[in-house]
Amino acid sequence: MKEATEYYTRKMGISEDQDLSLEDCNQIEMLHEFYQEQINTPEIDDFIKAVKVEAAHQTEKWGAEEEAKKYHFDYALVLDKLKGKQAIAIWDRNAEKYKHHLITMAAVCHNVHRQIEKKGTALHRCFYAK
Repeated sequence: MKEATEYYTRKMGISEDQDLSLEDCNQIEMLHEFYQEQINTPEIDDFIKAVKVEAAHQTEKWGAEEEAKKYHFDYALVLDKLKGKQAIAIWDRNAEKYKHHLITMAAVCHNVHRQIEKKGTALHRCFYAK
């Protein structure tokens, strides 16, 4: 919760050395709960929205620091696993699961793309180290 508090206080324009009022704390808690509900509720009908929500969910679940350590082969393994889950969804004729795995794969690709350009990440070093 400490990271979330720091994030929301910055968003609210509250400096680090400023004391938080009870109202500020309640607002931070409400924002955090709203955010958690948004990124932890799967979406399968609106593809673009779903990919953004899932990408945020993955970053929240695994942590930005952990994402920064992953190499291309780590992501390839994740995508292969998801392709296997898609195959099972096809076999089961489960369109919802199939769409969910498709969205999850796109979100992984979104996060990979973001990590390539982000300095200090393993993927950035992989492509831009001299």
